[in-house]
Amino acid sequence: MASQVKNPRRKWLRILSICLGVAVVVAILYFTVSSGRSYLRRRNIRFMATEINGYGPLAPFAVFFLIFISTVIPPIPLPIPLIEIAAGYIFGFWEGLIIVWVSEIISSLAAFASTRFLGRRKIFRRILGSKFVTPYRQYIDRSGPTAIIVTRAFMAAPMNIVSFLAGLTMMGIWTFIFATAVGTIPESILYPYVGMLLKTTRFSLWRLSIILVVISIVGPLSMFILQRMQGVRRKRKTS
Repeated sequence: MASQVKNPRRKWLRILSICLGVAVVVAILYFTVSSGRSYLRRRNIRFMATEINGYGPLAPFAVFFLIFISTVIPPIPLPIPLIEIAAGYIFGFWEGLIIVWVSEIISSLAAFASTRFLGRRKIFRRILGSKFVTPYRQYIDRSGPTAIIVTRAFMAAPMNIVSFLAGLTMMGIWTFIFATAVGTIPESILYPYVGMLLKTTRFSLWRLSIILVVISIVGPLSMFILQRMQGVRRKRKTS
């Protein structure tokens, strides 16, 4: 009996230690290798703001288009955080927040609809059936809209993969819209707020870099912990 009690604890500690080890490696690589080439630089933000501002009255639609394209076609390597920061830099906090928030919701809905109607095709089955997205798919299958809110709020899912995966479930479209609207609030606040600060104060982008590293660690780890907690609860109910 004692060995049966200890084994789950050891498994938990082993998994957590692996996650923390990966997180530390990611943080070290970020600050030592990519910090000098990071696109999160003032000149890059100003350049992006200038390019978007060049569309004049259509500038908000330019932000929407860039976010939409990067969501619906994930392989396109667009620096979305940079675009969202530029939105706050150009339009100010509140207007930038609304533009980014609405763009995130509509583009996520488009990704959801694409797999809802085309999800049975081979290209989607290969991408969404890979081992990389399996944990996200299992989490959404178990928790539904709660998983959408958590993964979006903690920015735990790269390339908006949860929107594509949600389209393969029985989740209602209005439920998905509500969960996405709630889950995208933190991201919609963070980046436009940084953009507003960069224009009005001497805000250090190192702070944002630290925040993004913390999010990249806490997001997937929190999702994993919630999944494990749900699994334990289900076993208790069935036993």
